[in-house]
Amino acid sequence: EDRVLRNSAIEGLGMTVGLKDFPQLVDNMLAMGSSASANSMKEALRKACQRMGDRDAAAKVLLDRTVSASAVAQTELMDLLVYVGGEQALAGLKSAAESNEDSAADAATRALGKWLTPDAAPLLLELATSGNTKFRVRCLRGYIRIIRQFGLKSGQRLQMSKQAFAAATRDEERKLVLDTLTRFPLVQGLSMITPHLNTPSLSEDASKAAVRIGEQIVDHDPKSVAAAMKKVVAVAKDRETVDRAQVLIARSTSN
Repeated sequence: EDRVLRNSAIEGLGMTVGLKDFPQLVDNMLAMGSSASANSMKEALRKACQRMGDRDAAAKVLLDRTVSASAVAQTELMDLLVYVGGEQALAGLKSAAESNEDSAADAATRALGKWLTPDAAPLLLELATSGNTKFRVRCLRGYIRIIRQFGLKSGQRLQMSKQAFAAATRDEERKLVLDTLTRFPLVQGLSMITPHLNTPSLSEDASKAAVRIGEQIVDHDPKSVAAAMKKVVAVAKDRETVDRAQVLIARSTSN
């Protein structure tokens, strides 16, 4: 009954329990509901999930329990799949995300949006374009997050950015892609941005993104930067953006 002692024991289990006792720990978490030590148990399970040598076996333990779980429990179980990772976990989340049950699809797409490795990207893009319409924006944002946060090769990031922009149905996500391109400044990224300078709803964001990339690649490709900045000066309304673009044109000429 000593809460401090109990939570310390739970923490210890998270750092020591093996696959044999993993199911019991999961069942304990589900039985706790919203009791005082529930959060400690969830944290312990996250640590245990990251230590499991057989990720597919650990994923199966969690997936088996989602079948008859409440909506709240489904969310908790699928959240743990994030920390397990691997093919089995992704396959299980794909099945749940594509199901006709909104609570399962909700929990699965939330988990995919927090995935810790870039291997969820193809599934997120698929769900963003042809999955449950209620969760497509969430899946696209999860896909964009992978481009932004993981150390992918430049060519892969460019291709994924193109796919994300093509999949976007709202300017909010299109602007996220424009900003994402500034995180790996390349002349190819600048070329992707410039066509959107003439789109009224994207013009200002595209102008700012173009300038940010231009400032980082002007010494490498002054001709391309100068051409893009002339377009920025012609359409941008923000005074600072225009001034920075004009500075880049001058730098390009001096180079």
